[in-house]
Amino acid sequence: MSIVSYRRNANIDFLRLVAAFLIVFLHVGWTGEHAYDFSNIVRSAARWCVPFFFLIIGYFSTDKSEIVCFSEKTTLRIFNIFVVASAIYFPMHFFQHGRHLELELLIKGTWFHLWFLGASFFSLFLFRAIRAVNFSFVLPYLSILILALFFVAEVYFEQTGVSSADAPRVLFRHLSAISFIWIGAWLKLNFEIVKRFAYVILIIGVLLFIAEIYFFGRFNLEYARYQMMPSIVPVCVGLILVSELVSYRLPAKLGFVSFNLALPIYIFHPLFIEGIRVIERQWNWDQSRVLLALEAFGLSFIFSVFIWQLIPKFHNILNGTLSFGRKDQPN
Repeated sequence: MSIVSYRRNANIDFLRLVAAFLIVFLHVGWTGEHAYDFSNIVRSAARWCVPFFFLIIGYFSTDKSEIVCFSEKTTLRIFNIFVVASAIYFPMHFFQHGRHLELELLIKGTWFHLWFLGASFFSLFLFRAIRAVNFSFVLPYLSILILALFFVAEVYFEQTGVSSADAPRVLFRHLSAISFIWIGAWLKLNFEIVKRFAYVILIIGVLLFIAEIYFFGRFNLEYARYQMMPSIVPVCVGLILVSELVSYRLPAKLGFVSFNLALPIYIFHPLFIEGIRVIERQWNWDQSRVLLALEAFGLSFIFSVFIWQLIPKFHNILNGTLSFGRKDQPN
């Protein structure tokens, strides 16, 4: 796809790039000692990013006439990205874990952040299976139940010392993809009805987030570590709706660049985080987590531009196609 043929919503594509940027902050472990430290607030505020990516998959990939009608092409595209990204990180996984290969790598990938791709593929595959047996009616109830249990479980897990890498939290994190992708698809199907409440939904999400910070901070709960908060759903839905409805559109060139770089940055940024940390240890260099995040994002951005411009075939693979040349605009 060239800039001439770019017809996507630049506002939403730029939000994808912003989400990728905030995810880097999440992954450098920027946290504070006190409940209301700025780092904790920012970390909690950034929790909408991965769910937003899930919603985008549902919103742009579903058939307008049926809420769970995801094409085989979309499912295979995400699977291709997952396989290639896992292959990129396999040497690091092998170096860290040796020859011990777990079956769960087929779901979560070879590095911690690739669970997003595995969960996306699993959810789309599940939707197609549910549709095949005419059980689509269970999805609204299943989606709501998963999110409700996810939030309750996060509070319980933090109180009992269950880490984010332990199986129970990993399971809920993966299952949440079902809910968020379904919400995105439902939003697409009911856009004309829901759009009149766009600004109200976003404001409710922001106010709910502020209330969450106050409440959890008041009881000295480590809310910055919660991966699911009630405010995430209205914030993500509101951002998509407002981005569609607002009269101002960001420049197409900015949207085009954001569309082509957001996913590669997400895939590559742990490489640069790990590389910078190696340099820190060797040089006894103690820098702030903010600076580390900015450096990792900047290097990931530059490297992704390099891949996009100089190795377009590889860039196509990262976008889920093994064809030669630049790919057509996806769904």
